[in-house]
Order: sequence, then structure tokens, then C-alpha cells
Amino acid sequence: MFSYAALTGYCWIVFLLVWFVSAFTAKKSVRNTRLQRSLAIRYLIVAIFIFIYFRFYAGEHVLNGVGHYGSTTSGPFILTFGLILCAAGIALAIWARVYLGRNWGMPMTQREHPELVTTGPYAYIRHPIYAGVILAAIGSTITIDVLWFIPLLIYCAYFFYSAPIEERHMAERFPNEYPAYKSRTKMLIPFVL
Repeated sequence: MFSYAALTGYCWIVFLLVWFVSAFTAKKSVRNTRLQRSLAIRYLIVAIFIFIYFRFYAGEHVLNGVGHYGSTTSGPFILTFGLILCAAGIALAIWARVYLGRNWGMPMTQREHPELVTTGPYAYIRHPIYAGVILAAIGSTITIDVLWFIPLLIYCAYFFYSAPIEERHMAERFPNEYPAYKSRTKMLIPFVL
């Protein structure tokens, strides 16, 4: 039986695996190590909840078509649209993570010898990882369950809080290059926002 919810879950599992493995290649942080540990614990907790959800709740109910918004009330077109949004969001986040390379870090941390990355998805938007996660959460809301709207709101609030802080750090680190880069790109959506 084809399950949109299960495929959406697999997208998130790929995302978590890429993040976990690539975290070991990041440059050393120069400060905020206490904040990093706190954020790392939070991310681990979120990862565990996502795993538990897809292992037990989604496995038991979604695959049987019981008790879920997406699996019981939406047609194949809407479910396919949600799955495409989720997969596109995860792909965007991973693409951005690949371009960041060793410069990647937990939100609002600073790395030793940072580089200003302006290629790949960063040529169009300044926060493609955030944009990808938000897009994937929208797709998950459509495909799996309307309750995914709750993490979507949390992600949006957190990203809109941390993005200006990160941009301030980047402007301090790259006072000549960052203002020009910021003026030619958008925060989350190319040519719009």
C-alpha cells in the first residue's frame, strides 16, 4: 500500500541522517559552546520525537489510513502536492548544507575561520536551510496531519528570531562583503521575502 505519510517520514529521516553525519565535519566553534550544547540537546529531543512519531504513531495509523487528516480526507493530488513540498524543502536544506560545508553550525553559533558562502542556494536566499525546513513542515502538514502546523509555527518563530542575529554576526565578520550580499538576496523566498 502506497503511503504519502510514510514517504514524508522518510524525507525527514534522510534530513536527520544528513544533519547528524555532517555535524562531525563542521569547524570548531569560537563561542556559545553552552548555547550549542543546549541546542544540540533540543535537536536530539526533536529528532527522537520525530522518530517515535513515525515509528509508532505513523506506522500504526497512517499506513492503515486511520485517524489522520492527510490520509483520510485529502485526495491524491493534494497528498502528492504535500509530499512534493516536503521533499523539495528537505532537498533545499540539504543542498544548502552541502554548500555551507564545514562552515555550518547550530543556529546563532560562530565558527573559527568562517567563510561567506554566496553560491548555490545562497546566491538567491540568505537562509535556505530555514526556508527548506519551513517548506518541508508545510508539506508534512498537508500530507500527514494538521497537527504538523504546531511545529511549523515553532520553526517559523525560531527562524525569524535567529535569522537577524545570525545576519548581525555575519555583518560583523564580513563588514565589506555582507551588506552587498544582503542587498542582492532575500531572506527566505527568492525575489519576495
